[in-house]
Amino acid sequence: MNNKRQLRQSNIELLRIISFALIAALHSVGWYRSVNTSVNDYNWLFANGLNGIALGAVGCFMLITGYFYDTAKARIKRILMPALAYLLMYFAYFFILDYRMTSVVQPLKELARNLITNDGMFGHYWYVQCLLLITLLSPLFKTVIEKIDQKTHLRSIFVMLIFFSALPTVNYMTDLFVFQQALFSSEAATFVMMYFIGAYIRKYPMKIKTRNLAILAVFFTLAAPAVNTLWSSQWSPFLILHPERSYPFDTYVGPVVDSRNLLCVAQAVSVFALFTKFDFKNAVVNKIASLTYGGYLIHIFYVYLLSYILFRLNISEPYIPILLSRWVICVVLSLATEFVRQSIVKTTLTKLRV
Repeated sequence: MNNKRQLRQSNIELLRIISFALIAALHSVGWYRSVNTSVNDYNWLFANGLNGIALGAVGCFMLITGYFYDTAKARIKRILMPALAYLLMYFAYFFILDYRMTSVVQPLKELARNLITNDGMFGHYWYVQCLLLITLLSPLFKTVIEKIDQKTHLRSIFVMLIFFSALPTVNYMTDLFVFQQALFSSEAATFVMMYFIGAYIRKYPMKIKTRNLAILAVFFTLAAPAVNTLWSSQWSPFLILHPERSYPFDTYVGPVVDSRNLLCVAQAVSVFALFTKFDFKNAVVNKIASLTYGGYLIHIFYVYLLSYILFRLNISEPYIPILLSRWVICVVLSLATEFVRQSIVKTTLTKLRV
């Protein structure tokens, strides 16, 4: 089995860093779209725009996993150990800062409930579950990917796009179907689809020129916030489909709010394909990228902690400078925390071997 460090491609690792930062933006800034405020004011437009741009980052993480389908398989312990370690910090938040917690047992129950339902502070732990599933199934996926030809691979992706992306997209935009809780609209199904797309790009590199890929990436990146802004305006197509609703919507945020949306999938694929066109090596980029998984796991802790601090400081109106500051602080603290965790683990293992 190849050494994982020898397989790092700095162009893909740079995309991993950017994706993590944008996912942190989803959770630290994107929520402002749904608070009780005026739709289309400057703060709302900023948060809505950043949220729409960031949604494709989730798909990029999935594509990266599929792109390296034929390399060293992630070990289960490398997935679980950081996830379990950071549970202690979440427990501390529940027990010390959450005013609802009145006993030691209550935060434990809350942790267990949120982990099972992917709710609350653990809504982002769905990625851990999907990553574990993909890791366990990777031998099967690798066999399938290597045996099928290009046409069959492309057809399978097309079928998955219909069921795992197109139908959920139509459902959310029209509210005409009941697909949201179905298997094919789940994150696990989307992960499998993006995994196969990433593997396809690895096996059959796109022959589209870099300039054209850049144009597609910019177009789809800007399309999501543009559609959301239109959908939340007085000219919204949603009003035609649902005449019982009235403008202004106040808290309505538009149809592109999920990484399964076709626009988000197109954004992720075009951006990822663009980054594969660049090939460079940078040790600093690779090191920072190695912190992103743990940073992802703990970043929600800092989102909640910073919100708590703003609440205690009686800063309730999240203006753009505050949103930006909270985002940057969240990213820096998350990566720093993971760096410390890795250093402690490395030091401890070194001492145990002596």
